[in-house]
Amino acid sequence: MTKSAQFGLHTWLPDAMEGPTPVSALIHAATMVTAGILLLIKCFPLLLIHPHLAFFVAVVGAITSVFAGTVACCQHDIKKIIAYSTCSQLGLMFMACGLGYPEFAFFHLITHAFFKALLFLSAGSVVHFVGGEQDIRKMGGLAHVMPYTNIAFFFGNLCIAGFPFYSGFYSKELLVLGSSQFSNFVFLICLVSTLLTAVYSCRLQ
Repeated sequence: MTKSAQFGLHTWLPDAMEGPTPVSALIHAATMVTAGILLLIKCFPLLLIHPHLAFFVAVVGAITSVFAGTVACCQHDIKKIIAYSTCSQLGLMFMACGLGYPEFAFFHLITHAFFKALLFLSAGSVVHFVGGEQDIRKMGGLAHVMPYTNIAFFFGNLCIAGFPFYSGFYSKELLVLGSSQFSNFVFLICLVSTLLTAVYSCRLQ
């Protein structure tokens, strides 16, 4: 739970954003923080030993996905928005494992690594251009002076928001489909988390 920045043990991840952005892109988005999810996927048969263990994992993931998505919508630090976005997506993967779909979680893990690294590198380009400023309230109109970064940000946001025909769309569709097989409540949580993703993605763009 700590390695994957789940609810209650997640605070280290936003704090780690103080480091250089390339480090954030590689370690905190694509490799280190996702190691916990990968371990959970590999150990999935152990979740079936006790009937309530998988349920606990699913609940923790659901809470994390909605909580982190809500916090990302209220953040003003460009890197912390993406960091809480990572927490939210990891929560969805956690929930998928708890619901019995580790293969769906692994698929989203792979797609997430690519578009989240793209978002972090794009954010780093912006922060470097504006002299180290990370408050998005002090930014604006950068699309005209940073067209390539804007395009990269745009496609990264389309992926994470689950826009049709992008990688995030296919992996998130499986997560939503898996949640719909259990109950309307779980399905609603997954939809809310996905909607929050679109909201904070639009804030970044």
